[in-house]
Amino acid sequence: MADAGEIIVTGSRIARETYDTAAPTVAVTRDELLESGDSELSETLADLPQLTSTTNDATVTGNTQNSGLSSIQLRGLGDNRTLVLVDGRRTVSNSGITNLVSLSTIPSDFIDRVEIITGGTSSIYGSDAVAGVVNIITKKNERGLMLRARTGLTSRGDGQELTLGATWGTRFADRRGYFLISGTYDRDWGIRATDREWAVRPIGYSYDFETGQNMFDTYYVNNSGGLTSGQQPASTFPPNIYSDLSSFIPGGVFSGANSSRDRFYRDGQMVPLGPDVQTGEPIEIGTTDNGNTGYFLPNRDGYNQRMGRSLILARKRYLAAAKLDYEFSDALEGFAQAQYSRVDSGETREAVGIGWDSTFPLTDPVSGITQEYEYGKIPCLRNGPCNPFVPPELGGRETPSTGVGIAWDRRFDEVGGQITENKRQTLRSWIGLRGKLSDSWRWEASFGYGQYKQDQWRRNEINARHLIEGLNAEEGPDGNPRCVNADARAEGCVPVNLFGEGAITPEAAAWIRADLHQNLTIRQYTGQAFVTGDLFTLPAGPVGAAFGVDWRKDSQLLRGDVLSQAGGTTGNAVPNFSGSISAIEGYGEISVPLLREVPGAHLLSLDASARVAHYDIDRVGTVFSWRAGAQYAPIEAIRFRAQFARAQRAPDIAELFSPPRGNFEAATDICDGVRPTTTGRIAANCRLDPGIQALYTQQALEGVTQRYEQVGGNLFSPNAGNSDLKEETADTLTLGAVFAPRFLPGLSLAVDYYDIKIRDAIDAYSNLDIQLQCYDTDVPQADNPFCADITRNPNNGQIVELIQRQVNLARFDTSGIDIALNYRFRLDDALGIPGRFDLRYDGTHILNQKVSFAGIDGTVTNDLAGDLANGSFKYRARGSLSWRLDNFRIRWTTTYYGKINDSNQLLDRYRALLETNAGAEVPTYLFIGDVWEHDLFLSFDVDSGGQKFRLYGGVNNLFDSTSPFLPTGTESGRLTNQNGVYDIAGRRFYVGATVKF
Repeated sequence: MADAGEIIVTGSRIARETYDTAAPTVAVTRDELLESGDSELSETLADLPQLTSTTNDATVTGNTQNSGLSSIQLRGLGDNRTLVLVDGRRTVSNSGITNLVSLSTIPSDFIDRVEIITGGTSSIYGSDAVAGVVNIITKKNERGLMLRARTGLTSRGDGQELTLGATWGTRFADRRGYFLISGTYDRDWGIRATDREWAVRPIGYSYDFETGQNMFDTYYVNNSGGLTSGQQPASTFPPNIYSDLSSFIPGGVFSGANSSRDRFYRDGQMVPLGPDVQTGEPIEIGTTDNGNTGYFLPNRDGYNQRMGRSLILARKRYLAAAKLDYEFSDALEGFAQAQYSRVDSGETREAVGIGWDSTFPLTDPVSGITQEYEYGKIPCLRNGPCNPFVPPELGGRETPSTGVGIAWDRRFDEVGGQITENKRQTLRSWIGLRGKLSDSWRWEASFGYGQYKQDQWRRNEINARHLIEGLNAEEGPDGNPRCVNADARAEGCVPVNLFGEGAITPEAAAWIRADLHQNLTIRQYTGQAFVTGDLFTLPAGPVGAAFGVDWRKDSQLLRGDVLSQAGGTTGNAVPNFSGSISAIEGYGEISVPLLREVPGAHLLSLDASARVAHYDIDRVGTVFSWRAGAQYAPIEAIRFRAQFARAQRAPDIAELFSPPRGNFEAATDICDGVRPTTTGRIAANCRLDPGIQALYTQQALEGVTQRYEQVGGNLFSPNAGNSDLKEETADTLTLGAVFAPRFLPGLSLAVDYYDIKIRDAIDAYSNLDIQLQCYDTDVPQADNPFCADITRNPNNGQIVELIQRQVNLARFDTSGIDIALNYRFRLDDALGIPGRFDLRYDGTHILNQKVSFAGIDGTVTNDLAGDLANGSFKYRARGSLSWRLDNFRIRWTTTYYGKINDSNQLLDRYRALLETNAGAEVPTYLFIGDVWEHDLFLSFDVDSGGQKFRLYGGVNNLFDSTSPFLPTGTESGRLTNQNGVYDIAGRRFYVGATVKF
């Protein structure tokens, strides 16, 4: 049987002689995958300017929901708007929070090539193909045994990588059958933040829109001559020292009601609190000073959380894949394929830090209502019970009868560092038949099953209820400490001593420790059947067509232990939930050649396709998508192409059915820095919050600066589904030209313009937009639905919860220009240089990218083009030049990231400030310069006695260009002072070898 059934052209089911279609298509060959020097597919594809990787080992550190995943997206429109296929077939999702295919689950040695088609293709492949399709095509003619080994590390000696792979293919039964099997072991040791000085630098940043100054966390000498923690303008450095540290230290910080100042522990004992500013002598406990030097200063005495973080996640992968084709007769062939992956990832972070005013969410198992509770202070009442561990310096039983107790901040090192472990297993399988109906018509029918299982552990979290019960201790009848609550004692309660490093006993640590466990299962069933062939023949050629039906059902089931469901711990609360979506679809496509090889028209053809899909989703029902395209070549050397498509994306399971599930995100509080005298509408609305008012009152009583602060903190920002969602609809237009002159054989230049408009786009409001819609308006907060999603601590105003709900936004618009150049040439005759050269250039220039939604005062439009917080570069490009001489090959690749802004919304606010304050400073990290990365690859092949041996190696990021420095407080930065869109590891060396028998 001919291989026609294996012709897989992305964007069409009609068999074609070439890849010429009305839609722009980019191909990445197996050689390019190898020569990239990357250990997995997503890293290579993300170098293409049309693609980005928002989920990878550098961006998911600290992300419990996505750690271990690796995905890509087209046009910056989101992972769930880029449809990832394997041999033209849908695959099961690898995420419980979105429809996302992790490319780390697919063995590279099994891949023949990858084809990327941009623009809406829902009429061909159904929902999700809004931005385009990434089609991973597996090998079909590999024979013999191939073994591969690869290892690498950075120039600093860390970030080790190891890959071992084996692939074997053979034909059998007189060449009627073909079998291919592949297996891969891959390990990445990861990189800790402590391995890079810039990653642990304790810098916290904000911009003061009242004064127009850049502000940094520090400790400094105040007007009274004492030391104070807080933010100071950039102009004060030096002598002030940048310092952004957590007040949660291992020994604890405490404040008793009878104490005139804070106490804190270090090196196992209560230490002197600092020098007297006049004598320079240490201030002992109980003494006074002429300033507030004796207070605990977080930015002097605190804890650097960055020391416990990762830059690159450690991970292990075990991958296996097999495929079988068997020709029963000239008219009938069977096929089957299975892929299995197991990806284990783990991350250890710093131990949990908690303060007396920290809060935890707790869900009532009966009502399902979630409320925020404070951990509380250590109880210590006059003539009543008092935690026997409280030292006398903090007041002990002399605490007033008001019952305010002992306030505390502490890091729980005795419990251990926070550990997140994920074991992700994916099975993808297909089985089917294909055959001939006639000389020109072929058919195919197949059934697919996919299953994804995630087993997640979060270890060494803190059980809030157990901690509160353990702190509520008293002296028992036998003279030993015990928990006050009898029911808690019966449960095994152990009194907790917070005072000093190592003070928490192993028994107490076990009592307050919470290990959370969750299981996620996603299943997908698919069935498809289609016929393709020629309807009739026109003078310009046959009219090709394809007709088919698709059916699929996706289901998801999440189950966790009691603590995972209800909350009440420092870990994310994720309630159990389940849901399913099914769809049945019918489609057809046609390709009509109108003119060929006539004067004025080397080629003129039309393409069209349409699909009707019915979903069992209440607000979706039946949807219709279609596509129309044309190609026109006046002469052979130049071809024009145009395509317009209507595409839909139905909401996925999590978007529809997920209850609010815990998620901690790094975000800036828009009320940060607001004082009682700060002018402007935002400041005025921030001050209306009772918690911020309570903090001002407390600060006034203590005689300290009245300023509300939260710079770049981790907000509890649960994601939530919405059963009222409907489908989003996208109109995509592409116009382009391909130039391949005969006078320069081997040269092709393609220029394409694209325009994508998505109506009713499904997304969640960003944390910043929710805050702006609450505080930057004259609508009363009690009547503002955006304010209802913000919960603040009633005592200090800190945000304790900010819910991000899925909604149908107004629209999403993006447009731009793609340029692709390929030139294969020789210089033997011109310069006498032997060998073959290959030049390739891919560039994308975004002309427009905006998102609009219905705000509280009308439609709000945010400009995303050139906004790093959204990963949207106005200009990105990649170029490569390779040279091959006999068995030797060398390739140089350059990737370019254009200039970009930290945040366009920040830029807009800064420009507005300049209208009233012409001397306002430029925000330090607002404008980010361009970045260049360079890679070098070399290989040498040896063919001896039927054995083919290849030795290869190279250097990625040759000039050690890493992410711009972006500290906490910037919109695009992270706690470890970087953005994962750029390279983080730095210069990396690798070597590898393949041998084929």
